[in-house]
Amino acid sequence: MKTPEGTQEATVTVEKGYKPERVIVEAGQPVRLDFQRHNLSKCFDKLLIPDFDLAVDLAPNQTTSVEFTPKYPGEYQFTCGMKMYRGVVEVKPAT
Repeated sequence: MKTPEGTQEATVTVEKGYKPERVIVEAGQPVRLDFQRHNLSKCFDKLLIPDFDLAVDLAPNQTTSVEFTPKYPGEYQFTCGMKMYRGVVEVKPAT
């Protein structure tokens, strides 16, 4: 979903992994992912999106927003701090 400012926004629930596991966005447009953490496992204390040099702390029972702008189409993985749970940001070419 796009905000009026043109930011692509999606909510990812953190429980028994990430839901949805795949978020689809367009290249060249800002992205805001809102991670709603409900799982108290230490594994989910940190969110890693290495292709965008992001390492973010996720507070329990809170929503943490992560913002970046993907320049190129492709698949970019995000993981928990222990790299056990994974998700993908799929970046499609701009239309």
